[in-house]
Amino acid sequence: MRTRRELLAQAERAWTRFLRSLVTGEAFFPLTVRIGKTRLAGDYAARKTELKVFDRDAAALGLTVHWAETGHRRFQIHELPTSAAWKNEAAYLQALDRTAAARAFREDLALLPPELRSWAAEHPLDVITHHGAWAKLLRCVSWFRKHPRSNLYLRQIPVDGIDTKFFEQHLGILDALLLHTTPRDVDVTAKRFELRHGLCWEQPLVRFRFLDPALQKSHGFSVADLAVPALTFRELSFHGANAIVTENLRNFLALPPLCNSIGIFGSGDAAALLSDAPWLAQSRILYWGDLDARGFAILARLRASYSKAESVMMDLATLELHRGFAVKVARYQRQIPTLTPEENAALQRLASEGLWLEQERVPFSHAKEMFERIISSNKAPLAS
Repeated sequence: MRTRRELLAQAERAWTRFLRSLVTGEAFFPLTVRIGKTRLAGDYAARKTELKVFDRDAAALGLTVHWAETGHRRFQIHELPTSAAWKNEAAYLQALDRTAAARAFREDLALLPPELRSWAAEHPLDVITHHGAWAKLLRCVSWFRKHPRSNLYLRQIPVDGIDTKFFEQHLGILDALLLHTTPRDVDVTAKRFELRHGLCWEQPLVRFRFLDPALQKSHGFSVADLAVPALTFRELSFHGANAIVTENLRNFLALPPLCNSIGIFGSGDAAALLSDAPWLAQSRILYWGDLDARGFAILARLRASYSKAESVMMDLATLELHRGFAVKVARYQRQIPTLTPEENAALQRLASEGLWLEQERVPFSHAKEMFERIISSNKAPLAS
């Protein structure tokens, strides 16, 4: 036999279906609940107490219970509950303490245009979650429908009574509404809201340095060290140049002069910053990261975009040569895809000994010599 908590759990599970019925107009009541098998009490007095508790709990929850006489070899003839149901909305909502929530849902539902009714039926909890914001949300939807893919920043969108913070706090629900109402205007392949809906956005900057004055001059740049938006960086045309990527700012600034090369500051997330750059796909990419799991993980993500990306000083030879500069760490990720056998051997050694060798701990004289040898040889990076 169900306890009060179990009866309430059944009511809770029906909540979404109830809200959906308010949208579709489908009949919902009476809402019948399962009573389940009664437990066999040890004696007749305990049996009576058990049934009395159920009757009290059901009444407190507004359930209408039907009883029927039954016979039992131990308890003789007595009454058992055969069914229980909430007969109407008022009783059901009172049991859940959701009368106000249902009223708010109806108020919001009345605001929605016909084309969003089917969406509301599929996502009734989203309607409730954004109670109080629907008038503004619908004004935003209306503006986007009239000005698809406007190429504006969120800050520039002129919707009466809507500020930038409102947009930023409601991007998820706005995306869902626009995908439902104007699917042809949404780029479903993009993840970021602005890209999905044809807006400008504050792109991260990619900082890079010309390591070869001749390369700088040939491309008409007046400065050697600059930062540009990520999308602009991807549209550059340094085809065939050597791209040396490092996560550490000091190492980036200290990269030596190298023929036909540029240095790129990964800033801890080179894989995301540098993805989808056609010119990089046609260039030699050298990645210099920390000798630890994170460094190898960034390398693996970079290879997801550029499979030929090579690592520099991320091997056992570098670890052994500079072991005295390594520090201890507690945990290690051992399985990272796309590593070469040499890189994986270094990772496993680092993991087994719990070591971390940062880029900037490698003596600069050694790093300078390594890059000069690699670039001058135009062959695969040397170990040491």
